[in-house]
Amino acid sequence: MKTKYQILTTLMLLLLLLIGCNQEKQKGEWIALFNGKDLSNWEANENQGSFKVVDGMIVANGLRSHLFYVGDGKEPVNFKNFELNMDVMTHYLANSGVYFHTAHQKEGWLEQGYELQINSSHHGAGDYKEVKKGGSLYGIRNLYKAYTKDSIWYNLNLRVVGRNVQIKINDQIVVDYIEPINASIQQKKKVLSGGTIALQGHDPESTVFFKNIKIKNLEDIQPEPVAADTGTMPRILDYQSNHVAFIDEHIHTGGSFNIDSAMRSFYRTGINLGLVVDIEKLEEGKENETLNDHVKKYVHLPVFLGIFRNNLQDLAGISSNTLSLFDYVIGDITRFKNSKGQDVNILKNENIGDKDAFMNDYVKAITKGLDAGALNIWATATLLPESLAGEYDKLWTTERMTQVIDAAKRNGVAIEVYVPKKIPSISFIKLAKEKGCIFSSGGMFQENFMSEPVYLYEVIDQCQLDYKDIYVPGNPN
Repeated sequence: MKTKYQILTTLMLLLLLLIGCNQEKQKGEWIALFNGKDLSNWEANENQGSFKVVDGMIVANGLRSHLFYVGDGKEPVNFKNFELNMDVMTHYLANSGVYFHTAHQKEGWLEQGYELQINSSHHGAGDYKEVKKGGSLYGIRNLYKAYTKDSIWYNLNLRVVGRNVQIKINDQIVVDYIEPINASIQQKKKVLSGGTIALQGHDPESTVFFKNIKIKNLEDIQPEPVAADTGTMPRILDYQSNHVAFIDEHIHTGGSFNIDSAMRSFYRTGINLGLVVDIEKLEEGKENETLNDHVKKYVHLPVFLGIFRNNLQDLAGISSNTLSLFDYVIGDITRFKNSKGQDVNILKNENIGDKDAFMNDYVKAITKGLDAGALNIWATATLLPESLAGEYDKLWTTERMTQVIDAAKRNGVAIEVYVPKKIPSISFIKLAKEKGCIFSSGGMFQENFMSEPVYLYEVIDQCQLDYKDIYVPGNPN
């Protein structure tokens, strides 16, 4: 016969076992954060009227406010390792975000935690221009191309485990970030920790809808740090925290190009991808068919698509429907006829002849090409033939630089900083900056590997470029 003590002990053991089983169950099961009826378990801060429930949706619209998940009040909310899933829809000009590892704050933009950006068409206000699009891990891993459209529902998934943050839009990974062990300036301000979830109400012109919000707790399984931390390029975090866009807009998709390697480089470094189709190398007479085949390979990915124009040949043979699928036109000016009627090929070092005569003809060809009005990006800007490369500073006089810079400015053409060859020079870029030109970058992704853009760092620092000086396809400059 059991004593009262034995019975009590047995009941306590059973209770502990039940609690343990329930905790394990909660770690593997989805928990609804929004009941679809009201804002129970949620609390808004400075402007409570900016959030309301309509037809089973949380609608964010009004003056700045943040809606925090506070739970039932029985214990503090602390989501550390979790998977969050929700459906989101924006209207035109909407801006919002989902904060995580954050805490309640009475007013102002939230200081604690990370923000998952929600923005398909918002472009900023006043002097501030917003270039970071939906799906960005705001200021840490930025997307510069709108991967979602307004007035269409999409699924947003956030997974945080250890030092890894993964973001998916409609099941496509758009961010796969591993927080570096060695903290940069930005990382000293923000590190993964733990906290609650908050939805952002940004401004009266922003209307965002949320529904089917659910979360599940996950085990703390740290990602393998060695390979991931190698070449993470923490300096880019500091620039991106100041809104500077890092995009390699000159990645040719022919030859040995491998899209899986490119996407891994994008996740690892945060440098966005601009995939380029070289129309001159396509099979003659089948441009549209081949271009469409190329586009179909990449349109589902969070990448920019560009057409490369070798020496500005005509695009008349390509349908307007096909051209509309591309984000920008990029081209070089490396072949032209000189004043003697000869074909000059800078890449092959052909018909260079007298240095000054060559440079005068080259400047005329560049100016003519930029004035043709068919380019968004002037690629490999100021490239010289190999035989003259050692005399770059002597041959690119201030007068010659001014002529091509003025042409780029009046036609709104971005001047490419081609990182591998360190062109244009710092003095050229400083002059172009003074004249109000904009800049793109290219050449970081070579042979299926993304190199650290050290020369681009030098250009940004020495020429004092800010985020408004950087060309982002689809954004007004």
